[in-house]
Amino acid sequence: MKYVKEAGLVSRFKGADILHREKLEADLHAVDNYMRAKGYLQARHGEPRVEGIGRKRTGFPVLPLPFLSSTDEALRITIPIVEGRVYRLGEFKIEGNSIFSEAQIKAVIGLNKGDIANGEKVSKGLFEHLK
Repeated sequence: MKYVKEAGLVSRFKGADILHREKLEADLHAVDNYMRAKGYLQARHGEPRVEGIGRKRTGFPVLPLPFLSSTDEALRITIPIVEGRVYRLGEFKIEGNSIFSEAQIKAVIGLNKGDIANGEKVSKGLFEHLK
C-alpha cells in the first residue's frame, strides 16, 4: 500500500496514518494491477471493512515525547481479495503489422508461450517500446 500506512513515526509526520477513502481506493487499484501483472487476470478485491480497535499508542513509543507519539483511536482495515487462477500465455499472434515483423514485436514485448500472462508487460511493449 502506497498511501494508506500503519501508524508510525514517519507516517505521522507525512499524514499517511490518517484514513482517506480516495487514497484507499488508489491503493486498492494498485493492488489489483499488481495481481494482474502476476498473472491473476481475474483478481478482484471486495469491499474494505474498517473497524475501530480502540486506543493505541502511535508514533515513537520508545521516546514518549508529545510531539513524537500519542494515543489515538486506531482502525483495522480488512480487504478481502479473490485471486482467481494464474493465467499463462498460450499461442498469441500479431496481426496487421506492416512496419515491424511478428518476431520483432514479440521480442520487444518479451513474452513467450508458457509465460505468466502479464497485461502490463504487453501494454508497455506495445505502447512505449514500439514508438
